Amino acid sequence: MHAVVIGGRRGLGSALVRLWVEKEFTVSVICRSDIPVSNRNLHYFACDLTNHQQTASAMEQLVERNGKIDAMVLTQRHRGGEPTANYEWNLLFESMVVLLESLARGEYLNQDGSIVIINSIAKQFVALSESATYHAAKSAVTQLVRYYAVKLGVKAQIRVNSVSPAIFIKDENEKFYSDPKVATEVLKNIPLGRIPTAREISYLIDFLTSGFALSITGQDITIDGGITLIAPG
Repeated sequence: MHAVVIGGRRGLGSALVRLWVEKEFTVSVICRSDIPVSNRNLHYFACDLTNHQQTASAMEQLVERNGKIDAMVLTQRHRGGEPTANYEWNLLFESMVVLLESLARGEYLNQDGSIVIINSIAKQFVALSESATYHAAKSAVTQLVRYYAVKLGVKAQIRVNSVSPAIFIKDENEKFYSDPKVATEVLKNIPLGRIPTAREISYLIDFLTSGFALSITGQDITIDGGITLIAPG
């Protein structure tokens, strides 16, 4: 099993990489900087996803090294500083279209493969901590998934789905949410009374890319503990 994680250096992508390495998959990670590792099943490839030539080169390198891809997960997002609208749109939407079109041409991905795009509840709800461009891109991803689920499904039986988290615990914010005052305030709005974790979201992604989900495509699955089910107040 050759799995590729786009943007797998931090956050949810990093958690997914750990899960798949534990399962002894061959894992290729595309991120902004190369990371030396000792695990023979884990390989990092550096590129700027907004530079489409660099992305194509990284994809060619990882396929040459590890073979065609069985599962691909797109987790990219901007980190550090406030990006321009053009840069953010290119990263969160255009770079995905470029990758998916390359797959539609029969490059890189095995027939019967699976793609999962990390979306967000900002596709439907407003999160003032994020930009207008972020909201527009996430809303567009929902229809992008449907389009390529049909296009790639007809062409090569490739499944395309998305996963939309809300608040979740990851390495970078675990200390913040471990504060009892913070946790109490957040949990008021979550019916299940617990904050999802990056590991749990990774399990969902793992399921969607597995042989247990062969007939699931074109779907967006929200994983939020129920926070989007209730009106504030």
